[in-house]
Amino acid sequence: MIEGIDAITYSTDGSAGNWDDTRRFFADWGLTELAMDASRQVWETLNGAQVVVRRPDDAGLAPAIEPGPTLREVVWGVARQEELNLLAKKAFGLGQTCIVSYISSSNSNVAQITLQDPHGLQLKFQLSAKRPVEVKGAATNPWGNTQRVRRQGVQRGQGVDAGGVQCLGGGGLVGIDSQALHHGQG
Repeated sequence: MIEGIDAITYSTDGSAGNWDDTRRFFADWGLTELAMDASRQVWETLNGAQVVVRRPDDAGLAPAIEPGPTLREVVWGVARQEELNLLAKKAFGLGQTCIVSYISSSNSNVAQITLQDPHGLQLKFQLSAKRPVEVKGAATNPWGNTQRVRRQGVQRGQGVDAGGVQCLGGGGLVGIDSQALHHGQG
């Protein structure tokens, strides 16, 4: 039913140092920069999952669940329209505020569902916008399976997917799951 994370949005303070550190962080993780201006950064993995960074005072952001830089929204991708329609019906039964937008007024198919989790984090569900990718990981020498790989190291990795959300306390960054990182051959 739910395929995985299509996008995450988080806020970081507006200081030039933090904004630049955030840019460097996602570039170092091998994400592709789609948009960059004074108020937002948009990054993409190989399969189209996105990481959006906004300023904390951006009126378009969901309310923060804690002070400081933090995760503001997670968008989950659903595989099929029928599953998204069913999910909308189930969401209404949760007894909380749920906003459902439709593709058009003459179409009963759901375009997006927006609600909050018990902690106040905004969640959205939509048809997944991610695309399939074919990647081959670099050979390694994992524990118990030494392959004696002796060649030039990885020049640069590329993020394949936003496979998990990690919130680091103390003003840290939200990142992608390290298992979703593809290391290309050097």
